[in-house]
Amino acid sequence: VEYPRTKKAGKQVMEFDKEQISGMKIFIVDDVPSNLDILGHILQRNGLKVSIAPTGEKALELVSLDKPDLILLDVRMPDMDGYEVCRFMKSKLDMSNIPIIFLTAKTESTDKIKGFEIGAADYITKPFDAMEVLARVKTHLGLKLAIDRVNEYNLDLERMLQERTKELIQTERHAAFSLMIQGIIHNFKNPITNLMWNSDFLSMQ
Repeated sequence: VEYPRTKKAGKQVMEFDKEQISGMKIFIVDDVPSNLDILGHILQRNGLKVSIAPTGEKALELVSLDKPDLILLDVRMPDMDGYEVCRFMKSKLDMSNIPIIFLTAKTESTDKIKGFEIGAADYITKPFDAMEVLARVKTHLGLKLAIDRVNEYNLDLERMLQERTKELIQTERHAAFSLMIQGIIHNFKNPITNLMWNSDFLSMQ
């Protein structure tokens, strides 16, 4: 989705570190087209790939096909609200690690607490402030990158440990096999030595 430049974003839009987050995928879920336009424009002009959905059901369908790096999710939507969508995603292994920022006009602490309890990472309140949107999105994309790098490092470390463990097991097997062979040779050597000694003794009679 390409968004034309609008006056609402204007010069107040804060630029990201584009080298760091360029190409990362943001998924926006909101049933109000103007909200999709505003957020899409703000994010896309800062080097992010933007996908949109007007309903919770459509969001679940699209996210299951192409996992985004971050989801901006409206709380109030018809049929399936943001809480239901978030709860469903957090229950699925392949979606549970995607950070979700709620979009809401609500300011009551009880609503925010409910969102955090079901797995939301943050809130952005309406009407949108471009600086706030970008600051919060940048923060959670940075955390996502850091977590992904840690997970990748852990996988690499696990692979290294597995390889090292295999090497140690093989080394121990070779050592045990060598000891076994030496024991067999020793056990055969004693009778042979005795036979040779007895043979020499008899030849001396």
